[in-house]
Amino acid sequence: MNKYLFGKKLTFNPIDLFGLIISILAVVAVFWSPRINTIHSRIKGDSSSLILTVDVRGLSIENKSEFISEAIKEKELEVYVRNQPTGKLKIVNIDDLSKLKTITPDDNLVNLRFILVGSGISTKNGLLIAGTKVKIGVPILLEGLTYRFKGNVSNIRYK
Repeated sequence: MNKYLFGKKLTFNPIDLFGLIISILAVVAVFWSPRINTIHSRIKGDSSSLILTVDVRGLSIENKSEFISEAIKEKELEVYVRNQPTGKLKIVNIDDLSKLKTITPDDNLVNLRFILVGSGISTKNGLLIAGTKVKIGVPILLEGLTYRFKGNVSNIRYK
C-alpha cells in the first residue's frame, strides 16, 4: 500500500502495524484503569457517606479512659487498608468492648471499637475507599498522633 504524504512515499511494514497495535492497547489500558474509574465516579457524584466500624482487640493501654477521650479529640485518623493509604476518616465514637465478659489470658488487655465516618464509592464488586476494596473482615490499620493499631472491619453502613 503506497500513499504519499507531503510529497514523500509512505510504506507500511509489519513492525509499524505492531507499534500501532501496542499504542492502541496502551491508550485503552489508561482509560480502563481502576484509578481513572474512581476519579470519574467522584466527579459524577457516585460517592456516598458511610459508617465504618473497626474492632481492635488485645491492646495494652495504661489509661484507657484518657486514651479514648484524647483520640476522640483528634477527630480524624489516617487509615491504611491492605498497607495502602486510604486517607483520613472522622472519629465518631470509640466504644470500650472490654466491659463485655470474654475469656482472655490477661485482664489488662483492652478491646476497642472505633466508629468512623467517611466517603466511599459503591460498586457492583463492593465498597471502595480511595480506590481500595473494603469488606467486613478486612484488616485495617488506624494511625493517630500517638497510636497505631491493627484491627478488622466489623461493619459497614451507608448514611
